[in-house]
Amino acid sequence: MRIESLTFLRFVAALVVVIFHFGRQATGWTGFPVAGPQMVTFFFVLSGFVMAIAYGAKERVAVGPFLWARTARIFPVYLAALALVVLSQLVRSKPVGAVELGLSVTLLQSWIPPFPTVLNSPGWSLSVEMFFYATLPGLILFFRPLRSRPGVLLGGVTLFWFVTQCVLTFLLKREQQGGSEALHDLVFYFPPSHLCSFAMGLAGGLVFMDRGWARSSGLSALIVSLVSGALVVYALDHQAQIEDLVGVPLAFASSFYAPLFLVLILAVGSSRWMWSDWLAARPLVLLGEASYSLYILQVPIYQLFMRFVAPQLMWDTLETFWAYTVCLIA
Repeated sequence: MRIESLTFLRFVAALVVVIFHFGRQATGWTGFPVAGPQMVTFFFVLSGFVMAIAYGAKERVAVGPFLWARTARIFPVYLAALALVVLSQLVRSKPVGAVELGLSVTLLQSWIPPFPTVLNSPGWSLSVEMFFYATLPGLILFFRPLRSRPGVLLGGVTLFWFVTQCVLTFLLKREQQGGSEALHDLVFYFPPSHLCSFAMGLAGGLVFMDRGWARSSGLSALIVSLVSGALVVYALDHQAQIEDLVGVPLAFASSFYAPLFLVLILAVGSSRWMWSDWLAARPLVLLGEASYSLYILQVPIYQLFMRFVAPQLMWDTLETFWAYTVCLIA
């Protein structure tokens, strides 16, 4: 089962990540349009949700075949992007360390500070995703007896999220007070720090299927979609105020927004109004399907574009950024 209205949201999230990396100064934007790290949390929640739709009805998920299937799906483009980055480094006479290359090839870079963002920096999230995939069979078995009590299931993953955020806040405060730089990587890149996002998406997807929300077309889904979307944008635009309100540093880029993203995904996925048909239009779905390539290729394409194309254009930074973005999408 595919929920096409959600597919385009992946493209929007990937584009925000691209703007965060390469377009913040050129556009001068703040808040939601440049909330790239937070959009990775959206990917993690959506990944859990999609895995629930695909595998939630199975009695058991065979770990080996499942991991092989997921690796075969993501690895070719990932390796191609990594190869382009390595080639770019060598052309510019920048050394490529054996450790960083080995960790990147094996998708283990996010586990070991200070290597999470070496070479093709967005690849750290794929390292985290592989951890999620390894936990999926166990999580589905663990959640199975709770599926008849959706309130308990959702409450449990929300508690897991809250405890995770408390731990991350403690570590972030220590890091800001002069702790080890490794604490930063543990908060923002370490795979277990993000497991609550995947678990929340998985639990939400199981409830979505079990309760028949996929067949819902009520007005409530439309209203919740609009309200949750507005709340996401508002929260991303007012992070400083949120932090001042609670009085402690918050790991906004490490699963903080997972509950809001889950509500948005559930609402959009269950809505059957005209606007969900617009989101499911074929051109938008195609953009959504290209979002992974756009996300993982953004760094090597940017390096190639700035080396070979931008000098020929002689445009200002804003025009150059949008030209790069068009090339990346194309």
